[in-house]
Amino acid sequence: MLDFISLLSSIVNMPGGIHPPIAVVAQWANLAVNEEDVVLRPNFIFWIACILGPITVLMVGARLWVRVCYQRNVGWDDWLMLMATVRAHTQIPVDLHQG
Repeated sequence: MLDFISLLSSIVNMPGGIHPPIAVVAQWANLAVNEEDVVLRPNFIFWIACILGPITVLMVGARLWVRVCYQRNVGWDDWLMLMATVRAHTQIPVDLHQG
């Protein structure tokens, strides 16, 4: 634990704080972009959303069904969860890779 604290204090006490020097930030622009990852990442996100979206709806529905039918005790957190699920599933998809 002492090593972590000394490391943290050395980072905070660095000249300029915890921000990288301008020369390091300038080098970031020269880094090569892996084109393969850029193409595959949207497909991966799409399939994860297609799998986890229905699972989310089923789990929220099951929770609300138990809270309404069996416990007869629906709280504010249940309504908030329902609103968040509806909001998340009704957003208009935006394609960020247009022309």
